[in-house]
Amino acid sequence: MKKGDLLKKAGKPFFYYPEVAKKLNSTRDAVFLCYLLNSMQEDVESQNGWMCKTLADTYEATGLSRWEQETARRNLKRLGILEEKYKGLPRKLYLRVNLEKLSSLLSKSEK
Repeated sequence: MKKGDLLKKAGKPFFYYPEVAKKLNSTRDAVFLCYLLNSMQEDVESQNGWMCKTLADTYEATGLSRWEQETARRNLKRLGILEEKYKGLPRKLYLRVNLEKLSSLLSKSEK
């Protein structure tokens, strides 16, 4: 099998920043966060940084299971990097990355 054919079967690639994973001590959390950061640039429906991302959308883009997504959200909220709110009927979850908190985390030097 040719490399190109193999890569087509593998699907669309997803990139994250290894330095973010190191700062978060979690590749899973970094993948989720990078997905949101990328979505902030692409999502024309987002307002003031708020975006609605379903479990299915996130799974399709990142391969993260529901449990992995919920764990990443919990960890990022604990660090103050992720903000959440529910809105609408039916109720939908909206997410926003606190860029100032993220910047602060990334600016911290290694111990």
